[in-house]
Amino acid sequence: MYGDRALPRPIADAQVDYHLDASERPLVWIGGGLTEFGITPGSVLAPEHFQAARRLMHGEDPRTGQTLVEPKLAIAPAAKLPAAPLVRAIRRAAAERSVNPMTLLDSKRKQDAFRRMENQLTRFGESHRISASTLLKLAEAVGIDAVDLYGEDALEKAVAAESGGRLDARALLRAVEARATETGCEPGDLFTAASLKRRYAQTAGEGERRLRDLPMDVREAVAMAKAAGLAPEDVWDAEEIKAALLEGRVQVGNFGADVTLDLAKSKSAFLAYAPEDIAAQVEDIYTSAGRESISALERWTAYGMRGRHGDGQEAETVKTSGFSGWMMVHRAARPVDGAPYGDPHFHLHFTLANMVKGADGKWSTMASGGRDLHRHARATQSLMNARIRRELTDKFGIGFRRDERTGAWEIAAIPEATIRLFSKRDNQVRDLLTKLGIDYDSATTRERTAASTASKAAKNGEAAGVADDVLRGYWQAEGRAAGDDPDAIAASAMEQDRVGQNPGLDELCAQVFDPKTGLTSHSKDFTHAAAIAAVLDALPYGVADAAEAEHLTDSVLRHAGYAVKLDPKGAQHFTHADRYTTADVVAAEALGLGEAVRTHEAVASADAAVKLADATDKAIQDVGARNDDHVIRNAKGILRELRSAAEQARSATEAPNVEARQADLDAARTEMTKAAKAVRPARDAYRNCLDNLVN
Repeated sequence: MYGDRALPRPIADAQVDYHLDASERPLVWIGGGLTEFGITPGSVLAPEHFQAARRLMHGEDPRTGQTLVEPKLAIAPAAKLPAAPLVRAIRRAAAERSVNPMTLLDSKRKQDAFRRMENQLTRFGESHRISASTLLKLAEAVGIDAVDLYGEDALEKAVAAESGGRLDARALLRAVEARATETGCEPGDLFTAASLKRRYAQTAGEGERRLRDLPMDVREAVAMAKAAGLAPEDVWDAEEIKAALLEGRVQVGNFGADVTLDLAKSKSAFLAYAPEDIAAQVEDIYTSAGRESISALERWTAYGMRGRHGDGQEAETVKTSGFSGWMMVHRAARPVDGAPYGDPHFHLHFTLANMVKGADGKWSTMASGGRDLHRHARATQSLMNARIRRELTDKFGIGFRRDERTGAWEIAAIPEATIRLFSKRDNQVRDLLTKLGIDYDSATTRERTAASTASKAAKNGEAAGVADDVLRGYWQAEGRAAGDDPDAIAASAMEQDRVGQNPGLDELCAQVFDPKTGLTSHSKDFTHAAAIAAVLDALPYGVADAAEAEHLTDSVLRHAGYAVKLDPKGAQHFTHADRYTTADVVAAEALGLGEAVRTHEAVASADAAVKLADATDKAIQDVGARNDDHVIRNAKGILRELRSAAEQARSATEAPNVEARQADLDAARTEMTKAAKAVRPARDAYRNCLDNLVN
């Protein structure tokens, strides 16, 4: 670790290496943030720059390796022990002294730590674990022997796992002395805090007594170097610091994001069947649309955050120079059932480092920890598809139809049989879900993803690097074997009637806000970001650019009689954070509120009526055998009416139609009220009858 000993080369991250596969097409640098490193967006990411790309994904300057965004670290699992034994011991100690457990802890920090432990135990149960250092501090404050709770062996292992790496303090002493000589002061005077002055004097004394290495905790060493006005990288090797920081810690959080932009299957099939020159132009349209969409995503989400967020405080956003990443092209899906190549499946991977440089010159993570990327993922995908529809229509006269099941815009001339032929991976996932007893159309995203992962075949290296003519020849031969005429299908796709226009605002709003298929078909509210995607998905002719998409969305949200803006809720620093519902939902909510009140009244009346009927029925059974007079016979008839009315009220509350339910409830309430009034005198008559019989 020290002196001339070299650090081992870091193990390559498998995910990063996967996204550095240039066998399909050359990788392309993407994002305005690249200019911070002298890299031109849109230029080729050649193999000799792969190390620079890896550094980006680790929050480092691609040129020097300097850390620009510190990785988010957490204490290693091996350094943690169960929290429950300690919490129980502290509670017992407090009970024995008849005090609140908090009074046993001598600092706010320890009290907060104990409060968090209790909360996490309530949330996660016995599985919650805490670091050995926190455990020892709390146990010592209360006078509890941690060894008795956990055992000496387990405690020693946890402490050793948490201790972390060390740096050579002699390097720090030499650097501090050199700095003091430059500034003309005593070395200890470089530290302003008294505690740091004492620690420096202690370390200097140990250095005089010890002849060999002088290890110091990495975090303490780095803090002391900064306090003395030194850059830690000037005192120790940067890689050495990183390695020491990672000892006893695990890296959590995201290195970056993979934004994958997909196409409807017919677009990939057209690329496979089209003549070579047409296919090249179409691929350019696809990739250009993808890059335009990522540029929009960059404008929407490539911001940084400054300040604390949470506990009643709200951080602020800051503009940045943009994303830093690259684009990778894939032409095919994974092969199925041992086939040499997968089906045509053109898609783009955009690998984006989780770091941006703000206008204030500071580096940080992006998009609120990446959450805003996820919020805009669908809008980005929809924008790409809308741009493709516009370009294919204008340039080749291609028409589109909307699939009723998926909602995707497919090229009208591509037969459904061709789409099924080249959807083997989708069929594979469907088959697996069926075997598991899960319907594909009703399966959750998590279930579909799990099925896709479980059925996934390894990438075929030969297929990944195969020439275009070989791959397209294979697909066309497969199509012919299935009865397709690839040339005729491609030609017919370019002979369709041009749409040339999108629906008017009224028709567009009717589609976007359709109660059965629109934005509120599965949820009562939606965000501005979701509205952008919905508007784009409703346009057969697509859009000219992202600005047109945003303008159309604003018009749709302002159009009278449809969208209703809701009060702010959740994080407001997100882009397109405004929440909306629709006028029909508001009307239904108002009707539903009144209905709920009436339903509650009706059910309560039904419950009361049934109880009354049960009590009266018991009286009839007790008396009826010996006194079958007119009152009892009449009461039996009343009871039948009462039970019928109660059942009618309960059935009404389950009616599927709101208007019908309203009428049924009103009728049921009337009948129950009438029946209940009739029962009361009958009940009194039973009581009189019972009294007479008893006496």
